[in-house]
Amino acid sequence: MDFDLALRENEPTKPTEGTTAEKKNECEKWVKANKMALLVIKRSMSDLVQEAITESDNAKAYLDSIEAKFKESKKAETRTLMNTLIATKYLGGDVREHILSMVDAAAKLDALNIKIDDPFLVHLALNSLPPDYSQLKST
Repeated sequence: MDFDLALRENEPTKPTEGTTAEKKNECEKWVKANKMALLVIKRSMSDLVQEAITESDNAKAYLDSIEAKFKESKKAETRTLMNTLIATKYLGGDVREHILSMVDAAAKLDALNIKIDDPFLVHLALNSLPPDYSQLKST
């Protein structure tokens, strides 16, 4: 049904008097798909979020402005992950889950080109455990 036509293809040129019927039809389809896409996007957002986004008549441009508004900077994400990795303390529950969350944070940092060596990660994980796990720490 080509509802995503406006997101897949660029806006066609406006039809003129010499434009073929086929080109006019393509342009009409794109305009209809663009309106539908904008309606769907805007209906799925709260009014508060909509007000923060730069208005656009093009669905693709509108999605780009949403991305620019809510894109988290790499520095902020790195800082959050580093704080999570270093400051995390085991508070009870499943130890495996606790360690896996630390491994996940290290993997996300690795994706941001910040390498965390495995021995360092092991030491961070062991140091995050309470004294009850001293046997595990010494092993």
